[in-house]
Amino acid sequence: MIAHEFKFGETRVLRFEANVINLFNQKTERHRFTDLNREQRTSSQMDLHTIDLSKGYDYNALIMASPDASRAYDPRFGLGDLFNPGFSGRLGVKFSF
Repeated sequence: MIAHEFKFGETRVLRFEANVINLFNQKTERHRFTDLNREQRTSSQMDLHTIDLSKGYDYNALIMASPDASRAYDPRFGLGDLFNPGFSGRLGVKFSF
């Protein structure tokens, strides 16, 4: 925000304001898809019931062992999801007396 006032006499003031959000119109991502497999589908979820997690596991092998192995990987993995809104601004003029 930037503002400037012009004074006319002792009581009158003319104020100009400009408020700008995302001045350079940068579409910066705020979130990425972090799910490697399509967890919304129960047919592509990993079965961890028999796995000892303290010894580690091969998650790619578990995904490929799911019933929906050929379509289990989410193609959106690592891509941007939510982005900052574009340029937005307001101008204001205020006269006080």
